[in-house]
Amino acid sequence: MIVVDQIPVILGDPGTSVVLLSGSVAQELPLSVTHKGGLSSGDRAKTVVIYVETAQIRFAFGADPNPSTPFGYPVSSGSWIILTKRSEINIFNHIRESLTDANLTVTGYF
Repeated sequence: MIVVDQIPVILGDPGTSVVLLSGSVAQELPLSVTHKGGLSSGDRAKTVVIYVETAQIRFAFGADPNPSTPFGYPVSSGSWIILTKRSEINIFNHIRESLTDANLTVTGYF
């Protein structure tokens, strides 16, 4: 996993980009991003690129991040999160950091 302020070169074929809302409830990445064709039987993404558009988020792996505590990793708007391992992609959870929902642009690469 990498957090950067500019997107690096990504190898692979991009799937369809989706906009996700990072709201008041922690959530995982949807099948439409993690599996080709959005089906659990489809090929799994090798890389997932997440652009944090509008507000800060907090994320954690395998557990729900909590903005009212210091649990999870904060990421500012304008940053990119690059998930490069299947284990990261499968257990990535995100939530907004403050009272403002965050828009995320997310693309899986196959």
